[in-house]
Amino acid sequence: MQFSALGLNQDDDQNQEELRAELAKLRRQVSRLKSLKTAHPPTKEQWERSLLDIQNQVLELIATAAPLPQILSLLAQEVEELSDLGLCSILLLAPDGQILFLGAAPSFPEHYQQVLRNGIPVGEGEGSCGSAVFRRQSVITLDVQTDAAWNQYRELALQYGYRSYWSNPIFSSHGDVLGSLGIACAKTCRPTSQDLRLIQLSTHLAGIAIERQQSDRALKASEEKLRLLNADLENQVRQRTAALERSLIHEALLKRITDRVRDSLDENHILQSAVLELGTVLATLACEAGIYSPDQASRTVCYEYSILPSRLGRVEEVLAFPEGSVCMVERTPSGGAVFACPIRDQQDVLGDLWLFKPVSSGFDELEIRLIQQVASQCAIALRQARLYQAIQAQVATLAELNYLKDDFLNTVSHELRTPISNMKMAIHLLKVAPTPARQQQYLEILQNECEREANLINDLLDLQRLDATTDNLPLDDEVDLIAWLSVITEAFEGRIQSRQQCFSLYLPESLPTLRTHQNSLERILTELLNNACKYTPAFGQIELYVFPLIEHPARIGITIRNQASIPTDDLSRIFEKFYRIPQSDHWKQGGTGLGLSLVQKLVYRLRGSIQVSSDQGWTEFQIQLTFGTNLES
Repeated sequence: MQFSALGLNQDDDQNQEELRAELAKLRRQVSRLKSLKTAHPPTKEQWERSLLDIQNQVLELIATAAPLPQILSLLAQEVEELSDLGLCSILLLAPDGQILFLGAAPSFPEHYQQVLRNGIPVGEGEGSCGSAVFRRQSVITLDVQTDAAWNQYRELALQYGYRSYWSNPIFSSHGDVLGSLGIACAKTCRPTSQDLRLIQLSTHLAGIAIERQQSDRALKASEEKLRLLNADLENQVRQRTAALERSLIHEALLKRITDRVRDSLDENHILQSAVLELGTVLATLACEAGIYSPDQASRTVCYEYSILPSRLGRVEEVLAFPEGSVCMVERTPSGGAVFACPIRDQQDVLGDLWLFKPVSSGFDELEIRLIQQVASQCAIALRQARLYQAIQAQVATLAELNYLKDDFLNTVSHELRTPISNMKMAIHLLKVAPTPARQQQYLEILQNECEREANLINDLLDLQRLDATTDNLPLDDEVDLIAWLSVITEAFEGRIQSRQQCFSLYLPESLPTLRTHQNSLERILTELLNNACKYTPAFGQIELYVFPLIEHPARIGITIRNQASIPTDDLSRIFEKFYRIPQSDHWKQGGTGLGLSLVQKLVYRLRGSIQVSSDQGWTEFQIQLTFGTNLES
């Protein structure tokens, strides 16, 4: 495994490094010749000047942003030339802090450099450099042959004649270890104070160079990140601007359709304009509106915008929208996109919108929302038009009823007045009757007309009583509840399964025969189960319990409970005529608001009682009925 000096490829510079190594050897030889010639070492002033020269050269390279390998190679060569004791190597610490790899070792043999390129682990016994970085302090090896720090690399060092090795960790300005600087000597020796000062200065200069290179890399990374961030921000601004422009176009289209719905009751004009504008704005191949038959079994394409062959007037089978609330997006075999959206109000699915796009096109969130909003406006237009038609029909019906009422009143008044007129005439004739036989005849006429008047009035009262009777129902039917309830609940299995609800029927092993009015009891249970299905969400529970009342042996309890909550304010009004709980119909099934009022009246007429409660996410209807036996006692 080879490492590159902070991302720089040293293999590319291998030839240059070899040339520098040869140059360093030549310079040392020249230095030795000079020493032999002068026959005495440099003075202190000369040595200090040499240190300053090294520092200036390295700092100049750092200031001019020279490559790090070049700086470190120069520094190593200058150290070697000034110390004249051995070879200098500079190792760099990998980002994980576990491996040291070659930074510069211009005078070391190629094989030794290759070992350094492959990486030296950080730790005790991993040579002077690995130990120095691990300890975070200088390591002076006086004799490689005996020092434990060289257990792993002793043979390698001795192979090249390195007996002493001095290593110093390189620190950043923040105290982090960046690498190590080492000097290998061919003889066993201890560094002098000048050597230690040279190592200290060189280590400091290497730290500056490495940290500067890391800072430059971090700066470039930050600049690149900022560039990418700015590019992403500009892209987001462009996308947002385009989305806003599309939103404005969509809002303008929706406003035009809304204005038409508000100002007109002509559904043909409104829906044709809607599909035309929707298809144009969304660049579709076709946009059509289908109207459902009353039984919702078929649809007829009544309005279209299309650059494809016309489908106007085509009658097709209705696709099953789950409860009329789900839009569908599909791909055609050719790769185009198809979007279907129901046109529905709170009660029924009235029709649907179908849009077709070309190959490699699709419908995004903005377009889907626009189509749904247009479908809602189309539903309003259809409902308004149908309501207007219904109102017109109702006006005609009311006019007919008014005519019938007037005719009825005229007939009733005539029927009521006729006996009275006859009675008046009989009374008048009775007063002037010349004979007893005539008087008897007129008395009989008077009596007959009185009975006729009374019978007519009783008939009218009986008609009113049939509409508002509160008499108890006759308990003439014998019902085996266990068998009968199984039949009743079977009618709800299909609806419960389609809505993914769970139904449980709890029956005792045996029950006495129930004497009741079977049709009324069936109406009660059917209405309550229907409400439970209507107000229970998907995966909700519906439960029906039948049990004898221990405290009232002559009565039976029936409880229907489901997972739905009724607010306390609504609970007290639940049996009122025409009252419905707002926003609780999960399945948009609708209703008249008379069901529970009818249930309550029927329970009372069966000589029973009914109560409702709602707590902890459950609503429970509790009914008590008499078995219908021994009532006289």
